Amino acid sequence: MDDDHAKFLIDQFNKFASWRIAKAQFEFSSNATFLALVMVGLAAVSISWQYTFRPTTEFVFATTVALIIIVAALFVVMRWQYREVRAEQNKDASRLLALEEHYSEFKSLPSITLRKLVDSKFTPEDLKKLLKENEPTGSPKT
Repeated sequence: MDDDHAKFLIDQFNKFASWRIAKAQFEFSSNATFLALVMVGLAAVSISWQYTFRPTTEFVFATTVALIIIVAALFVVMRWQYREVRAEQNKDASRLLALEEHYSEFKSLPSITLRKLVDSKFTPEDLKKLLKENEPTGSPKT
């Protein structure tokens, strides 16, 4: 791959990795908004039940426990999502670093597509192996 194509590929992959972070930030905001709406709705239902039916202490306790369980479950889902996004960010950073290091050493990249780079099954280790196998012979360009 020539110099211009290599620079273009690195630039496009960097943009893709940045957009993935922006998408995750939107999802986190959406989940936080959903969590807040669920809590407000449950609080409103709980208050209306208290004034309408004069519930027993057991009912209030059960409602409180249910609210705590729902909040904890939503928090666990958000935490799991955060870990998934962080893992993808780390993979993207590792891929980008491997591309940049190879490019800075050899001023070229092997023939590889953006689709291959962003494939979730194509690990950073696979990329490093591919780059190592396709190193130009002779001394590196500086």
